[in-house]
Amino acid sequence: MMPSYVLCPPEEFVTESYRIKPEIIKKFNEILEFYNGTHNFQNFTSKKLPTDPSSMRHIVSVICGQPLIRDGIEFVIVEVKGESFMMHQIRKMIGLAIAI
Repeated sequence: MMPSYVLCPPEEFVTESYRIKPEIIKKFNEILEFYNGTHNFQNFTSKKLPTDPSSMRHIVSVICGQPLIRDGIEFVIVEVKGESFMMHQIRKMIGLAIAI
């Protein structure tokens, strides 16, 4: 779960009353889809070499759900389904997707 304003375009002014637009969630989900499948996720952890076969992971799905409001702040939930994950992998994957 993360505040929806992290997905806000940089040129947009953000206040506590910010509400995410459906097209932003759609675009974020399109970015997250690139993680689906079997890939070498070595860049999303530490202390692994690029050639290390243990960096291969299978992601079944990554989805950003519809927003919910808690204590006046809007949040979105990103659900990641996969077979196994490495240390910091999910955090770094979501961070990269937000940065894009």
